[in-house]
Amino acid sequence: MATEEQIDRLIQDPGDLLEVLGQVAVSYSQLAFKLQRFGSEIWPVRYPGSPAPILNVAGALADFNRGATAPLDRRFINKPALKDTGLLEKSIETQTISATGGEPFVEIGVGGAAAEYAPLHNFGLESRQPVTDGAKSNIAAYINTDAGAPYRDKLSALLEKTELVTQLETRQFIGVNQELERLLADTVEEEAERI
Repeated sequence: MATEEQIDRLIQDPGDLLEVLGQVAVSYSQLAFKLQRFGSEIWPVRYPGSPAPILNVAGALADFNRGATAPLDRRFINKPALKDTGLLEKSIETQTISATGGEPFVEIGVGGAAAEYAPLHNFGLESRQPVTDGAKSNIAAYINTDAGAPYRDKLSALLEKTELVTQLETRQFIGVNQELERLLADTVEEEAERI
C-alpha cells in the first residue's frame, strides 16, 4: 500500500501519472469494442427489432454512396456494432493538458477522420447521410437483382430521398463509470508504490 509521502510526491508532479491514467482509459474504451459493452451497459445490436432479413441500411447507403454496386458482406449482420473498419476504436487517444495557472489534466477523445461521427455513436445522436444520384442508380440496379430483391423494402425508400436521417442507438465507449474509476484508483496506487 502506498504511503502518504509517495502519494504526495505524485500529487506534486503528476505528469507521468496522468499519461499512465490516460492510457488506462484509452485501453478501457477500446475494450468496449471487443466486449460490445461499456462497463455493464451492453451495446444494442444494429437496427434492433428490425424485421428479417438483416440489413444495416446506413452502412449499405455509405457503400452505395462510395460507388459500390452491392452492400459489403458485413452489412448483412447485426453484430458486432461499431467494428466495420476498426477506425473508430483505433482513433481513441489521450492528451495531457497543463492549463496555464491550473492543474494539469488528461483528456480522452477521438481524433482524425473518426472525430466527426464518434459522438453520434457514443451519445446516441442523429446521423445524416446524403443519398447521392449515384447511390440511387446503384440501389435501383441492386434491388432488381436476385441478391438484392429480399432487401427491396428496406432500400427502395432511399430512392425518394436526398438524405437518410437515422436515430443512432447509444453505444458508449468514452466516459467514466465505476469500473473505470476502480481501475484508475488501482493504477494510482500502483504508480505511487513505485516511487
